Amino acid sequence: MTSLTLGAADRPVAAAPIPQLTKRDLAHVPGETGWPIIGNTLRALRDPVAHVNGMHAKYGKVYRNHLLGFHGVTLLGTNSSSSINSDCSPHQWAGARSSSGFFRAD
Repeated sequence: MTSLTLGAADRPVAAAPIPQLTKRDLAHVPGETGWPIIGNTLRALRDPVAHVNGMHAKYGKVYRNHLLGFHGVTLLGTNSSSSINSDCSPHQWAGARSSSGFFRAD
């Protein structure tokens, strides 16, 4: 029996860096940032379900949040992802600006 070894499998593959979103990148998305540095972390840790339900009731199925020092967007439900332009790759989301939807590639 003959074995075949591919050269690419022998080398470690570096993961693509995830762009760090800032408060300004997400200013067009409804939501809140909470306290400086910690954001909404304490409220979310105290009662995660109540935090998500409260944000959903106040801002809808797509909202921005600031947890554990990271700014991000929460999408609730299967139809929420349609707010993201399907032509936009994940690496372009950090530089996204609102035009006709929540996210649109520059």
